[in-house]
Amino acid sequence: MTNVHLFNSPIESFNFICCKWPNSNDHQHVSDHHYLKPRELEDIYRRLKKSAKQNNDELVASQWHWQEKEMCLNVLKGEATPSVRDRFLKMMLEIYRQISGYGEEPLQALGFLFLFTIAPLFLFGGLKLFETGIHFTSIDWKEVGNVTSCWFQCMPLAKVSASSINLTNGRNGYVGCHR
Repeated sequence: MTNVHLFNSPIESFNFICCKWPNSNDHQHVSDHHYLKPRELEDIYRRLKKSAKQNNDELVASQWHWQEKEMCLNVLKGEATPSVRDRFLKMMLEIYRQISGYGEEPLQALGFLFLFTIAPLFLFGGLKLFETGIHFTSIDWKEVGNVTSCWFQCMPLAKVSASSINLTNGRNGYVGCHR
């Protein structure tokens, strides 16, 4: 598909079957990719995604979704005087790309899920070790275990009533979770 120019074409009425698209950085793109403006490419990729979804080709729709979001980000980056709304959208798209590859990179999203859920557990558990003392013979494992149970109770998907969690001032002025 290197010689096909899709700008101002009725893409929605085309059926692309077993097509080989130009590829760069593990993402396919149209042959007009280097010649058109990002806003025009964003429209082309959106229409290609729509066409792929109508044909139930989710893998190809995924590729076009990636390119559509990249072009949207390029449009926002290219604005000389962006509004507050555009700066916010740009920031959100950057975060969306970094966290999950625009929803197309599940392993990347799993890594960030781990980072935001499990890593703080180790951090707070380590802080509790410093609070109770690092001597392995005198570590208060009950206090360290309390961090784990409190963390689980504060997880958004855990099924625990809010009334069963008592947040009180612990030692050294820290807020702690106690039953």
